[in-house]
Amino acid sequence: QLEISSKDKVEKGHYVLVDLDAHIGQARLEDGLAQDYLMEVGSGKHVREIEEALVGMERGQSKEIEVEFGPDHPHQKVVGKKATFKIGLKEIKEKSLPPLDDDFASQVGEFKTIDERRAFVRVQISAGREREAQNLLRAEAVDRLIENAEIDVPLVMIADKVEGWIRELSSELEKRGEDLEKFLQTKGRTREQLRAAYARREEREVRRDLNLDRSAERATREGDDTKEQEEARKLTQTS
Repeated sequence: QLEISSKDKVEKGHYVLVDLDAHIGQARLEDGLAQDYLMEVGSGKHVREIEEALVGMERGQSKEIEVEFGPDHPHQKVVGKKATFKIGLKEIKEKSLPPLDDDFASQVGEFKTIDERRAFVRVQISAGREREAQNLLRAEAVDRLIENAEIDVPLVMIADKVEGWIRELSSELEKRGEDLEKFLQTKGRTREQLRAAYARREEREVRRDLNLDRSAERATREGDDTKEQEEARKLTQTS
């Protein structure tokens, strides 16, 4: 629930009602006019320069800023151009949290009191931690199984996947106007180091899958052997 803030100036985390009017030169941008537009300041969901300009503004204040549209803007026809945004701040609001009382407890579930709600939450947290611990133990057991398993991983099973990852990374960088080699330089790594890191990760995944497959086959064989022994025992008893 949003309520009018008692503060006179906008801070990060505030919700604001604004009027926006955006132009490039004398031409208004498509969808560049908005009235009573609700924004969460500092959320990163809106134009960064507008969010930054709103911080410190007071009710009734207007401000003009310039925004240059970068290459990642969805409308290519405005990329590289500068737009003037007129911002009019109409209201400052903030979230109002309900009191944690019995009324709140009855609204969020079948609880009569807030103490019942708290007890339920404690049980849920405890159960979640127990599941997390069990999952961690399973993961550690699988890791030890992989480390101890004597499995040869054919390079052909890794090479194609590794090169695919490198191509995918290069493609993503190109979309952002970046180059793979320059990206690696900023990270202090070479293409061979990147390839080796990908290879280690993929080898681990392949070893894991192969080992689990073998474990499943072994369990199936052991189950079949047990069934055969049971059938032989029954035949012996009836003969």
